[in-house]
Amino acid sequence: MLLELFTIDYRGAVTISYFLGVTFHFLTNKFVTFRNKESSGAVTQLFRYAFVVALNYVVTMMIVLLTVEKLHQPPYLGVLISVGVTVIMAYLLSKHWIFARTENRE
Repeated sequence: MLLELFTIDYRGAVTISYFLGVTFHFLTNKFVTFRNKESSGAVTQLFRYAFVVALNYVVTMMIVLLTVEKLHQPPYLGVLISVGVTVIMAYLLSKHWIFARTENRE
């Protein structure tokens, strides 16, 4: 839509889409998945979430590099494996660290 309808350059379109996707993911996890309605600590949660996003990127790149360089397999296989690993890792970190209720952390 950003590319075709609004004729935004692809770099801007990707940047806007990525930002909207990450924002949607954060808010959906906070309020729907983990039912965390607390407003206090939202900034801390946001920083923790950003850390997990960065960690997922590093893990994804490590798995893809290992798959391609050491196992001599296509990068698609590495991406597929990394999706499984990072989904589990991100869920557990989200549940027990990012969006954990205050009473669960004490």
